[in-house]
Amino acid sequence: MVVIRDIRSEFYGEVVGNSDESDEDSEEQQNRRLQPDDIEKRIEKRKWNRKRQELLMDYESFSYHSVASSVVMFDLAWKLSQENNCLLWYAIVGQTSQLITHAINREHYIDQLDYLQSHMSRLSHIGQIHSGTSTSDENKARIEILFEDELALWLYRHWSLKEAIETSMVTASKFKLFTEGGQRRMYEFLVQLGLPRRECAQLYSSMNSSLRDSLNAQFLQYGEKYGVLVVSRSRCCSSALLGINTRLFWVFEMCSVIYSTTYSYVLFVAQVTYKRLSRTDLFLPSFIVHLGYRTPMSAVDAVFLTISALECYNSGNPVENFQTALDTVACWNSPSLDQEIKQTEIHLQSLANQVRNLLDTDDVVAFGPFLYVYIRKSSLVTHALRNSQSLAILSKYILMAKSSMRAKLGHGRRVVQMPLIVCVDSKSDDNYISLLGIPPIHGDDDRNLFGQAFEAAINRTKARAEFKYFSTNCIELHREDMLKLFEALSSLLT
Repeated sequence: MVVIRDIRSEFYGEVVGNSDESDEDSEEQQNRRLQPDDIEKRIEKRKWNRKRQELLMDYESFSYHSVASSVVMFDLAWKLSQENNCLLWYAIVGQTSQLITHAINREHYIDQLDYLQSHMSRLSHIGQIHSGTSTSDENKARIEILFEDELALWLYRHWSLKEAIETSMVTASKFKLFTEGGQRRMYEFLVQLGLPRRECAQLYSSMNSSLRDSLNAQFLQYGEKYGVLVVSRSRCCSSALLGINTRLFWVFEMCSVIYSTTYSYVLFVAQVTYKRLSRTDLFLPSFIVHLGYRTPMSAVDAVFLTISALECYNSGNPVENFQTALDTVACWNSPSLDQEIKQTEIHLQSLANQVRNLLDTDDVVAFGPFLYVYIRKSSLVTHALRNSQSLAILSKYILMAKSSMRAKLGHGRRVVQMPLIVCVDSKSDDNYISLLGIPPIHGDDDRNLFGQAFEAAINRTKARAEFKYFSTNCIELHREDMLKLFEALSSLLT
């Protein structure tokens, strides 16, 4: 048989040498001599298939979390000249929900703010000129949407400042509030802010107005002092390094070292630096809707209220829950807004308490290149945490808290560079567990590739698993296949 080699055939060995991929051709075509045109066609088809697989991987891993559908619908309404502040608020809440549930990162979120802010300014200007064009509900509530930096504290406008700091993901992790030392550092921080304990324990809306007005500036000024300690030791024989500043100080200890029969003192230096609470940690650019005499509602608050309405009423009808969530988003129309806020506060406290319990029992452990935690049904603070949106927030909370409590594991592994898999008992079948994987906190890529990793591990191990959820990084797995799936994931992620 004469084999024709063409320099254009970059993938010659893959095209001709792999008999497994020639199923599409008939037996007659397989046996006949391959002509250069046939080889060229196969090369083009192989390139097309590879390009297709790359595009599908990008699509399934991250890119489908692009612009929120609510923003797309608002854009359509704008082109039809049917837009108003109500639809704009829906678009804002939808885009913010992607960030809160970690479907997109901060950079993707910021990219959409300019578009939404331009529409906010335009509608605000139109509303000032033509006040009669607003709907009756908007006029009644005096709706006004503003853009400003939002403190990264959950529901702090409707809560006490102390409870918001203790519950919010960023402050609870950075202050290590799951320890006694963390509580002490939090109170020291509040003292630095000039906030009496009585003011911090009461509702934010009841605080002294001057304290509320200066809160953002105070957080930004003193936030850098209260961060995560990073300690490194090095040998030093000179006292010229003595020095103190706000983010670096030196600690010296005298250690006796034996050299033959004599003692000599060697000076060791412990360099302690603060990874400060930066502005990006403390603040989030967001939108606020002012409701006249009522407490303003931020887009972040509206997202948590919506998640709580959708997932916290286990005995309710899903249709009724959806309608409640819709009424909650349109907060100027909700007659039970205060009740929904209270329900959301309980839900967020359950999240923080669940993380605290897992850290106290040291249930977050390493399995090769990734971390995992198994939350049994009996140890759940509330069964609402098994729902997909709450589980996504809980997973990120666990990973951030674990990285702040213990920066490194064995073999030099850093927690911030390790992904996490959270396992909970399934809601529908006791023989199955729900798995949700999230990427590392400080990874090279913000895309979540657990969907492809789960699929490859399932195909390799023939595990009994189902992709029941919209997000492919969440699956249902038979509990007997958990170990072999983890072993396959460990080899894939190594």
